[in-house]
Amino acid sequence: MTDEAKPPADEPAATDDTPQTAETRHRADAEPKADESDESAEKGKNPAEKPDDAEQKDEEKPEQPEESKVEPDELRMAEALLKRILGPHFDSQTFARITATGASMYGNGNVQVNASERKRPNLTPPAVPPDIKNFYVPVGVEEELGRHLDHRTTVCLTGGSGTGRLSTAYHALAERFGDAIVEIQVPQDESVAAAVHEKVDLRLRHGYLLSIGDEDPAPIISRLDAEIHRAESKLVLIRNRTDRAKPYSDGNVDHVIPNSGNVFRAHAQRLAENADQRAKCLRVLETDISLPATPGEVVALVERLLPLPGPDVVDFARTNSHAALLKRAASYLEVQQESGPPGRRRLRQHRRAFRIAYAAAAGRPIGQVFTITGLLLSQLDAESGWTDLGRTALEHSTAALLGDWHPERWGSRPLARLDDDLLDAVFDVAWHEFDHTRPALVAWLNELVAIDEFRPTAIHAATKLAMADFDEAFPQIVDAWSRDRKLRVRQAAAQTAMALSLTRTHRDRALQAVHDWVSAATKASRDTAAAAYASGLRQNDPQWDLADLRTIAGDPAQWRSWTIAEAVRQLLEPALAGVIVRTLADWIRADGPDRMVIRHAARALVRMADVPVGSGWDSPPMLLAGLRDGTVPVHDLGPLWHAALLADSTRTMAWPALLGWLQYADAVRELRGAAGDLLTELTTKSPPLRRRLRLLLDRPDAPGWIAGLIKEWTT
Repeated sequence: MTDEAKPPADEPAATDDTPQTAETRHRADAEPKADESDESAEKGKNPAEKPDDAEQKDEEKPEQPEESKVEPDELRMAEALLKRILGPHFDSQTFARITATGASMYGNGNVQVNASERKRPNLTPPAVPPDIKNFYVPVGVEEELGRHLDHRTTVCLTGGSGTGRLSTAYHALAERFGDAIVEIQVPQDESVAAAVHEKVDLRLRHGYLLSIGDEDPAPIISRLDAEIHRAESKLVLIRNRTDRAKPYSDGNVDHVIPNSGNVFRAHAQRLAENADQRAKCLRVLETDISLPATPGEVVALVERLLPLPGPDVVDFARTNSHAALLKRAASYLEVQQESGPPGRRRLRQHRRAFRIAYAAAAGRPIGQVFTITGLLLSQLDAESGWTDLGRTALEHSTAALLGDWHPERWGSRPLARLDDDLLDAVFDVAWHEFDHTRPALVAWLNELVAIDEFRPTAIHAATKLAMADFDEAFPQIVDAWSRDRKLRVRQAAAQTAMALSLTRTHRDRALQAVHDWVSAATKASRDTAAAAYASGLRQNDPQWDLADLRTIAGDPAQWRSWTIAEAVRQLLEPALAGVIVRTLADWIRADGPDRMVIRHAARALVRMADVPVGSGWDSPPMLLAGLRDGTVPVHDLGPLWHAALLADSTRTMAWPALLGWLQYADAVRELRGAAGDLLTELTTKSPPLRRRLRLLLDRPDAPGWIAGLIKEWTT
C-alpha cells in the first residue's frame, strides 16, 4: 500500500435504491449533514432527510451548530488526580480492573459475558483475596452455617454491611468446593427477585454467592433453589440487617462482626514482607489504641502501617483512628470556640471559611484559597440574610487564619497542604457540626463548579461530602449538577460519580446513581450518564454499560454527540472486543427508520479503530488482531465499517483508518487474511463500497494480495 492512496471523498453517496442485504439495509450515508440543527430533532422533525431534501443550496440553510466532539480520554480522570481526591479511600484493585488493557478481568475463564442487549445476571469471581483460607478470622457462626449447608441447598447469611459476611460465606463454601466459587451479580434496574428470573447458566459443583440487600429471601430461593440443586451446588444469600428487612428464620444465620484485633493480627501476618515488619506493625495491639470497627477499615490501616518506620507506627495509628481524626477536625474548625480575638464580628467565621477552602483546595496554589474563601463568605452572608460584608485586604495573614495548621515552610510554591485522612474528617465536621451551614456549602460548590479554574476543587469537595453523607450530599450536589444546563457542570457530576465508584464503601451507590441518570426523564441527566461512562466508570458487567449506552443513544439530544463513542472506547480491551463489536452490530441491525443509533455505532468504530492491542510501538490495532484471532467476528465488524465509511460524520476519519489497517496488514503477513476477510465482507454485501474500495485500491503499485482481492471482486 502507498501513502498516496486517498479515500474517494468526492465519490457521490450511494442511493437508497442500491440493492443490499438485510444486514446492511440501514444506510449510514442517509444520516444528516453535520450542520443540521438539534432543534429539528427536539421539535419532532425527522432528522434523517431524504437525499433530495439534502441537496438544497447552502445559502438556503440557516447557520447551524457543529457536532459536539469529545476527544479521546478528554473526560478520563488520571490516576494521580483520583488518588488526590480519594486519599486512603482509593481502591487500587478496582482501578486496576477497570483500566486493564489485557484479559485480567474477563479473560480468566471465570466470568461469563453474554451479548444480549437486555441486562442479565452475570457470574464473576468474588471480591476476596484468593488465599483467604490462610488468614480468615472465625466469627463464631461457621459451625451453624456449615450445618445448614449440609442439609440445605440455599442458606441466608444476615448481618450489617461491611462486617465481613462475604468472607464468612466464601470460607464456608470453600470447604466444600475449593476455589470453584463465583458470585452472581444482578443489574441495578431490577430487584434481585425479578433479575434471577432471567436464565443464569450455572456450573456443576460450584459454590454461589448472591447479595440481596434487604429483600425477602423467599421468592429468590423459590426461583433458584431447584436449579442450584440440579447443578449439585450450594448458594449463600448475603442479606443486610436493616429496620425494614422482614424477619426470616428458615435457613437463616445471623452474622457476627469479627474481632478487630484478630483481623489486624491476621492481615499483618499476611501482608508483612518479613518478621521484623510484622513485629513492628503488631506493636499497635500492645497499646490502648481503638482499632476501626469494620474488617475493611482494619485491613486498610494495616496496609498503611507496614511501610512506616518503626517509631512512627504507633503514633500514626493513634492519631489516625476515626475518633481521633474527628477530634482533630473539630479542633481545626474550632467547633468548641465561641469567641475570637478582638476585631470584626466575622473573624471566627472568616477563619473557619478559610480553613474549609484550604481543605477543598488541597494541592492547589494558596491564591486559589483566598479567592474561594471570599466566595464562601459571600454565600454564608446570603444564606444568613446579611448584606455582603466583603473582604478587607492586609488584615488577616495565612498564619493567623491557619494558626497551628500553618505549614512551617511553603516550599518553592505555596500550595494548600493538609493530611489526606484529616481532609475526610474536616468535611464530615463541616457538614454535620454547624447549624445552617449546608445550604451555604451547596451554593458555594455550585458557584465553584461553574468556573473552569475552580471546577477540580468543586469535584474534590463534593466527593468528600458525598463520602461523609451520601444520602444528603449526593442528591443536593451531584444529582443537581447532573441536571444542569451547562455541559461542564454535568461533566463535573460525571467525574464525581466516577471517583466515588472507586471507593469500597460507595461504589455500588455511585453505580446505581449513574444508572438512575440513564432512566431519568431529562436529557441532561442522560448526557451526564454518558459522560460518566466516558470518564472510565464501569458497572460490574460491561454488558450493563453497553445496555445503558444503547438507551442513551436513542435520545435525540445525543444526535451530534461523540460522548457515547468515547464511552464505548473506554470499555475496549482484548477480552471484550468481540462482545463490544457484536453488541454494536446488533444496534445497527435493530435500529429504527429514524436511524438514531447507527451513527453512534459508526463513531464508536472510528474511535476504536486505532487502539493498539498492546503497548509496543508495533502493536497492531486491537480489532484487527481480534479479527485475526477469531475473537471479533467479521460478519459483525462489517456492518460497523460499512456505517462508518459511508456516514457523513465519520467517513473522513474512517477511510484513513481503514487504509491504516491495510497498510499494517501489508507489513505483517499474518494479518493479511483478516484484512482480506473484512474487505470481502464489505464488497460482497455493499456494492457502493465495492466501487469505492476499487477506486481506492486498484493501482499499478498495489500489493499482490490486494490485487488478488480486486480480481476476485471483478470476476
